[in-house]
Amino acid sequence: MDSSIKGIIDKIWLVLHSGGIANPLTAIEQITYLLFIKGLDDIDLRNERNEVLLGIKLKKIFDEEHQECRWSNFKGYESAKMFKVIQEKVFPYIKTIRK
Repeated sequence: MDSSIKGIIDKIWLVLHSGGIANPLTAIEQITYLLFIKGLDDIDLRNERNEVLLGIKLKKIFDEEHQECRWSNFKGYESAKMFKVIQEKVFPYIKTIRK
């Protein structure tokens, strides 16, 4: 494994461990949720660009009421606010998303 990738993984693990996540499976689960949320936001960002380019309306994952649930909006919050938004808004919202 590349030493820079290993360094990044080690930093992530230290942050999670210092935040109280000692179980590696829990850490992987939390990272997976965050990647899923980021992926949903990436889809909406791509669709927004395509709406402008193509001049058509596309279905949004995050409607106006749920903009705070987007990765691009909460990623810059300080940790306590980010935790609260993810716990109280993002997770409950993604549980309601249907195809």
